[in-house]
Amino acid sequence: MQKTYSMDSYFKDLKYMIYFYDVMIKNSNMTKENLFAELEIPYMSYIRAKEDNTNAGRNVIVKLNNYFNIKDLDYSRQKEYEKTLNEIIYRFYYRGENIIEFEPILLEYINENNYLKPLFSLLLLLIKLVRINSPRIVMEENIDIYNEVKQYKGSYFTSPFKEIFTIVEIFFSNNKFVEFDREMDIEENMKGILYNVYCTNAYLSKRYDLCLYYAKECKEYLIKDNNYNRISLVNLTYFACLNMIGEYNKCFTESKKQLIYLKQTNQAKDLIYTTEIHYYTACIGLRDYNEVIDSILPKKEIDEIEYEFLLIASIHNKKDYIEVIERYKSDQSKFSNIQNEYINLIIGYLSKKDRSLYKERLNQSKINIGLKDILLRYY
Repeated sequence: MQKTYSMDSYFKDLKYMIYFYDVMIKNSNMTKENLFAELEIPYMSYIRAKEDNTNAGRNVIVKLNNYFNIKDLDYSRQKEYEKTLNEIIYRFYYRGENIIEFEPILLEYINENNYLKPLFSLLLLLIKLVRINSPRIVMEENIDIYNEVKQYKGSYFTSPFKEIFTIVEIFFSNNKFVEFDREMDIEENMKGILYNVYCTNAYLSKRYDLCLYYAKECKEYLIKDNNYNRISLVNLTYFACLNMIGEYNKCFTESKKQLIYLKQTNQAKDLIYTTEIHYYTACIGLRDYNEVIDSILPKKEIDEIEYEFLLIASIHNKKDYIEVIERYKSDQSKFSNIQNEYINLIIGYLSKKDRSLYKERLNQSKINIGLKDILLRYY
C-alpha cells in the first residue's frame, strides 16, 4: 500500500539538522560563538544551511555530529522508517490492536542516536498514550521523555510530527484548556485525530460549547476516512457533553442508536457498557425511570454504577426502591469499600437527611459526573 506520511524533508533538507542542533547547543554549556570558534565553523555557513543544502553546510553537520557524538544519518533507512511511521499512525488512528508492539522498534531507532531521535521519542510517547494505565500514571512515567521532546517544538517538526506533538501536548496539559492552534497548517489526513483530542480537552476543561463543535468537525473527517471505530469513541465524549448541558433527549436518541449498532455488530463490551452509562444518564434526565429499571434489574449481575442508576430511578416508586435496596444488600459483599461508599452515599442523599453533608461528599466523590449533576440539580 502506498505510504501516506513521508519523511522526505528530514532526508533532503539540512535545515532540520540545524534546528536539531539549535536545541543541542542551547542545552550545552557553550555559547554558539565559543563552540563555533572551537570547531572552526563559520557562523554564516551555519545560518545558510537553513536555506541551502551546500557542501559548507554538510561540513558543519559533520563537525557537530562528531562533537555531540551524534551518528550520521543512514539514508538507506528512509523507507524502513517511513513504513514504521505509517503503520503506527494507521494503528493509532483506526484503533488497531497491539500498537505497543512498536515500542522495541522505536527504542532501537532511538538508540541509533542520529538526529531523528526526537521524532522516534515522540512516536514512542504516542503509543504509550493508548496503554490501559490511568492518564496520571502515563504522565508520571513518561514526563522525562515529554520534557525532552517538547524542546523541539516549532521548526524541527514537520507534518505529521507537528500534529502528533499537538496530540501529546494536549494529553500532558493535565485537563487545562488548550486553545486551538489556528497558526498551524494542519494536514487534511490529520484533522480527524486532532479534532478528537481537542474535543476531549474541551470536555475535561468544561468548555462544552467547543466540545460539541470539535466533536461535529471530528466526526465529519472520521466519516471521510471510514474510521467508524473512532466515531463510536468520539461519541462517548459527545454524549457526556450533551448530558452535561441538559440535552437529554438528543443524547437519549443518539446513544440508543449507537447501542443498537454496537450490540448488533458484537462490538467490545466496554464500549457498549460506557454507551449504556450515557444512555441511562439521559433516561434519568428525561425522567424515563422505567427504562432504566427495565434495562438493569433483569441482569444476573449488577455492578456498582448500575446500582447507582437503579437507586435514583426507583426512588419514585416505593416498591421498586425496596426491591433494589434488598438486592443491593445481598450483593453488598461483592463490592469494594469505596464502591459501597458511593452506593451508600447516594442512598443517604436520597433519604434527604443531613442533605448539606451528603451534598458536600457528593461533590468530592468520583461518581459519574453526569449523574452527579442530575442528582445535585433535581433531587
